Amino acid sequence: MQGFQQIHGLIQYNWFKNPPLLGRCEWCKPIDTELDHCHLHGWIRGEVCPYHNNRLQLIDAGVSPERWQPWQVAHWLRCPDCAVTLERNVKEVSVNMPGMTLSGALDLIHLALR
Repeated sequence: MQGFQQIHGLIQYNWFKNPPLLGRCEWCKPIDTELDHCHLHGWIRGEVCPYHNNRLQLIDAGVSPERWQPWQVAHWLRCPDCAVTLERNVKEVSVNMPGMTLSGALDLIHLALR
């Protein structure tokens, strides 16, 4: 199943003019969805349910990196500007994520940037 970015491409969030929702979370199957976007750079990262959107806000806020899951980091990296920032700081990511090696963090970044 294609996600929001695969269908609509990389676009900036605009409260008044966003593409239509597809109606499915990219991480589960809820009834309602919303657009997840980077609050720093404005890029729409995808369509998610409110639960997953709240979890993604942990990364935006830099809160509790030890609780970030690999899927959250992969989704967060859909913002191209955050991906560049993270690539510069990949060593810190591998240190802060339990069980994540430097090699694993690099793999995760390159997978998300495809």
